[in-house]
Order: sequence, then C-alpha cells, then structure tokens
Amino acid sequence: MTLPIFFLNCLLLLSTFITTTQHAFQTQQFRTGHYDGRAYNTTAHQQGKVALDLYALDPASHEVRGYCAFSDGLSGDAWLTGTMDDRGDLALSGRLSDFAVQVHGHLAPNGTISATYRLTGTTTQEGTFEVNFEHPLTSGVATDLIGAWEIGGGLPAQTNPITGEASGISFVEARRLEIFPDGKFRHVQSHRHCERTGLSRCCEEQAVLEQGGLSFNDRRMTFNVEGGGTISRNGCNPSLSKEGAVTTRKVNFEWTLQRGSNGAATLCLQGDTGEKVCYQKQ
Repeated sequence: MTLPIFFLNCLLLLSTFITTTQHAFQTQQFRTGHYDGRAYNTTAHQQGKVALDLYALDPASHEVRGYCAFSDGLSGDAWLTGTMDDRGDLALSGRLSDFAVQVHGHLAPNGTISATYRLTGTTTQEGTFEVNFEHPLTSGVATDLIGAWEIGGGLPAQTNPITGEASGISFVEARRLEIFPDGKFRHVQSHRHCERTGLSRCCEEQAVLEQGGLSFNDRRMTFNVEGGGTISRNGCNPSLSKEGAVTTRKVNFEWTLQRGSNGAATLCLQGDTGEKVCYQKQ
C-alpha cells in the first residue's frame, strides 16, 4: 500500500523535528559543567593543561559565567563572564593576573569546546585550547557566592620632602577569598609592615594560603581546610624568615550576602569568636 504524499511529508517533518530536538538536547546537556583539556600558547610556543568550569547559564539572555585555570607548563587563572548562544558560540572575558583576557570558541554537540584566547597587557599573548566535557557541577554552592571576594586596607608611608625617601611606619593587609563552582575554596591573607628610614628601613611580610572544600548548613558556612602554607619574610632579621604548613581543620562562619546601592555584592563572615570580616565581590 502506498502512503499519500501528505502523510509522507508529515513523517519527514516529524523525523526532522526529532533529529533537531535530539541534537539540541545533546548540545544543551553539555552547556554547563567541568571541562578538561590541553592549551597551547602560540606566542610563547608553550603547551600545558587547561580546566574550564561553565556555570550560571541564562537561557533567555545567553549570559554565562566561567572559571579557567592553566597548569602543567602554563600558569594563571581567570574569572570570566560572557555569552553562549543557541549555536554553541562562546565569548568570554575577564582578568588573568595583570592581563585582560578574551576567549572565543565553539561548543560542539559531542561536548568539545575549541577556542582561542588573547591576553592583553604590557605585552600581548595568544593561544588556543580544546577541552572536553567531564561532568556536571553539582556542588550545591549558590551562584551568587561563586567568584572572587577581596578586602584590604593599610597605612601609607610618609615621604621625606628633601630626600624623597619613605619613612615611618606603613603597612598593607589584604585578604582574597575564591569560591569555585565545584565547591572548593582558596583563601589568601597577606600582611606587609615597614618601618625606619633610608638604608635602615626594613619590612616584614607574612602570607597564609588555605584551601579545601566548602559546605553549607542553613546560614552557616564550613571551610574544611585541607592544605596550604605559610610564609614569613623578615627584612629586619632574615634569620627569622621561615615557611610552614597550615593545620588541617574545619572552621565555621555565619554568613550574610548583601548588595549596596551601587549593586556591589558584599559577603560577610562572622566566626565563633565574634570577629566579622566583609569581602567585596570582584
């Protein structure tokens, strides 16, 4: 029996719709998640590894956020923002150290992203990378908390009006907290203190790096410190300079997230001792 042309056309349209829907679903399921692969800096002729986390994709605006980290021959990491359209075309930008970074790439239906990147600063560097989808991000970290947070302050040195030399006591203290899409964290606290004048002027520096896993319970945030290190440099007495390891432990904080009138986000952490520290979103 021969089917009428009308029904043949309907079957053809239905087949095309199913194929297109499957293709779109396959692409969509790889849109956000953790990607791993290789990178090549064409300017420096250097190869390395790269990891890319894509998260917070808004299907309506196509806005997406990401975190990219280079290693194993290449170095540096960057928090990125940009767009990814329905075709899988990706455009991201951010900061990597002192460089502005731009990434342009394409997400294929098989979960592979092929991209180029460009670093612009005192010099310009370019490169390529290809990453494959590894797994979805299921850490449960609220999107608003993911990213880099900083707080800092200090006392500038006085300047001798005759010699132009720095004099008196000065100090700088800074903290940087990074909360990653996979539920990990990295916290760096640094302090620099200087005193005296001229050739006798000397500075002391301390830095602490802590990193590990992060978990939440209602309004409490638990930092599971799994590793890191400490550095102390004493310019006044070099024999006191030393390095060490941090103590593995769990630290709990009550946390609040606020937004100022200018839209800037502030994350405040209050420990059991009562100390409260508020970080600004970068």
